[in-house]
Amino acid sequence: GSEMCIRDRADRLCFRKEEYMDFFKKPAVAVILSLIVIFASTLISVSAKLNNKCDKVTDGFYSGVRYKGENHDAIAEEISSLCAVTDEIVPIASNYGIDTAALSDSSQRLRALVSSGSRDIGSVYQTYSEFITALKDVEAQLHATGLSSRHEEAMSEYSDEIADCVDDINTACYNDSVREFLRKYDKFPTRNWADFLGVSFPEYFS
Repeated sequence: GSEMCIRDRADRLCFRKEEYMDFFKKPAVAVILSLIVIFASTLISVSAKLNNKCDKVTDGFYSGVRYKGENHDAIAEEISSLCAVTDEIVPIASNYGIDTAALSDSSQRLRALVSSGSRDIGSVYQTYSEFITALKDVEAQLHATGLSSRHEEAMSEYSDEIADCVDDINTACYNDSVREFLRKYDKFPTRNWADFLGVSFPEYFS
């Protein structure tokens, strides 16, 4: 009895296998499967090419850009300088009861993203925007407060440094490379492919 059950089960499996084979041998099914394979291969190829081009622009954010025969500093370095200035400003602001929680939080998150070399430049830019807003707010509050002569002198220097760093970021050649990239790829059908594949385009920092 057990041998007969095993034999019946084997026969049923063989029959199902033949059904499956016959199904996949049908011309219509073969065409559909071929189209699926071609589409999947196209997606993989487009995704790889787009990510590679995005990475080349992103590299300039961290390592600097060579533009018109000259090397230009990386925005990442300027951001690191801003975070370092923040480390000096926060203790001063605390002396005058100014809330620095948002500034400290955004500075820590931004520093972590940049130091780790995050390729998600969209997240880096979003955090940078939050950081700059918080930094400008604390800076304005400090200048509106009756600072001691020592702190007033320090803040004058820090404000100059902040202005220089922000200006360097806004006018960085990295932004020119992003502009060239977007001019070439931020249009149909490349943008549609990028959105569909979840590829993040580079971001301006200005």
